[in-house]
Amino acid sequence: MIGQPILPITRKNLEKELKAVSEKLKEMYGMGIPWQHDAGGFHSDLRNNLSREKRIAEILSESQIQLPPNNPSRAEYGVRVVVELGEGTETFLLVSPVDATFSRSKRERWLSYESPIGRAILGLGVGDSFEFTTPDGRKNVGRVIKIIPVDEAEVS
Repeated sequence: MIGQPILPITRKNLEKELKAVSEKLKEMYGMGIPWQHDAGGFHSDLRNNLSREKRIAEILSESQIQLPPNNPSRAEYGVRVVVELGEGTETFLLVSPVDATFSRSKRERWLSYESPIGRAILGLGVGDSFEFTTPDGRKNVGRVIKIIPVDEAEVS
């Protein structure tokens, strides 16, 4: 994952989540670690929080902020892509797996460039057709309809 791009908003979300997990761990250690046999839930929560803290810290140290391109002509990281799929159209913001996991937008679909559709459209231009296979084995085809630049303020 070294050098994986992330948007500024993702970095902020990760930093906020790391702080929350660290505070939770501080609180747990402040309660003292119960060693009784029935404290299994506590120990499980502790392990989960320690693991989460480590994972987030690794992502932050190994990722690099990357801003969306100004005038994209191809489907690339940080670009909004409108595709025709079957009878309708879908709009995706093409992002890294980390962005898709930690900065999901409720307004639009954030699509990892490592997903089946993401891999299929990465590098394509307007009018290009693509084919992809869903995780359940279904084959699908589509076409890139539009490439839309993303304003930096949207992802900061």
